[in-house]
Amino acid sequence: MKWLGCIRHAAGKTQTLPKAFLCCLSLLMLSGCQPDPVSLLKTPAPKEQGATSTDITIAHDFGVVAPNSLNVHRYPIENKSSTPWTPKVVKVSCTCTAPSMSSNVFLPGETNWVEVEYRAASKSADDLRDIAVVFHEPEAPTIKLVVQAAIRSPITAVPAELNFGDLREGKQATRYVEITNWSRQPWTNLVADSESPWLQVDLQRIEAPSAGDLAEAGEEVDSARTPTEVWRATVAIEIGKLADSTQTAQIFLRTSESELRLDADDWLAVPVVARRIPSIRLIPGDLHFGIVRPGEPRVQAVRVVFADTFEGAEEIQLVSNLENDLDVQWTRTAGRIWEFHATLKAGGAEGAIEGEVLLMKEGMSVARMPVSGLIRQSTAGVH
Repeated sequence: MKWLGCIRHAAGKTQTLPKAFLCCLSLLMLSGCQPDPVSLLKTPAPKEQGATSTDITIAHDFGVVAPNSLNVHRYPIENKSSTPWTPKVVKVSCTCTAPSMSSNVFLPGETNWVEVEYRAASKSADDLRDIAVVFHEPEAPTIKLVVQAAIRSPITAVPAELNFGDLREGKQATRYVEITNWSRQPWTNLVADSESPWLQVDLQRIEAPSAGDLAEAGEEVDSARTPTEVWRATVAIEIGKLADSTQTAQIFLRTSESELRLDADDWLAVPVVARRIPSIRLIPGDLHFGIVRPGEPRVQAVRVVFADTFEGAEEIQLVSNLENDLDVQWTRTAGRIWEFHATLKAGGAEGAIEGEVLLMKEGMSVARMPVSGLIRQSTAGVH
């Protein structure tokens, strides 16, 4: 019968009495159910420190596996000593690996095995896990089992998302994405869709180096980890179409011209994030005059900071829809930091003042500043 451990982990201590094995085996025989893997303690496998010359490392590479796939491998363990080895505990570095043993005693001269079930993660990544088999006998080696895999979706993008960060007008905004085909079947086509007007995507198939080219360059050839084909997406942003805030979008990559189906595996979404830094900053960001008595004008100064890439600052004009109540005049127009004064005249009737100041260039608004205030004879009772 296949032996599976039932060691329990509690309060930081591991029960290692042989009676525990007998108890669990009896219960399994009566119930007929499939038990959990051997002693899956959520503790890291032993590190290299403390390892002895008799410790054994056995590695297995599953190669390219699909996300969420279940993969099984049996690691042979031969007892070349003259004494039996009795398993004490099995330590795993991740619950994605589930080991079980062929026997609860490894007799001298015999070869037993540890079967490991490896559940791949849901995202593309290179994965490396350790499992340590520790025996009761002090002279017995610690068996270190290494699990290696390359988790790949049929269509994989690197990087998986694009963050352009802060962008200024006049600066180049281009990034590249490598798209690989791991389906072992060539694509008839590759299509990129995006509904964002500020995003442009250009696709180009890349000729992957042949095995002969790699060997000639002194690089190892691993056909199991070589994609069927490679594409490059050139992603460009039209900064002028971005708003002065963080913008998000998605690029949908499809391997066919057919309509995108969410339950299919022939498409991939690549998130894109970008933020345009305003070419003009107003300090403060709005003009709030508070409560002003009639006939007592109030003045506020505003700094206008132009980005290094901004051109034509000398063409900027100040325009307000509060011509009867607000007067705006440039007081400094040199360098990259300009200044204007806004004067609330407070000469009209009592009431709220609401409007805006626009910075206009060639008939278009390049910046906007809200204006608010309250003209009132008395401030009593006003908060």
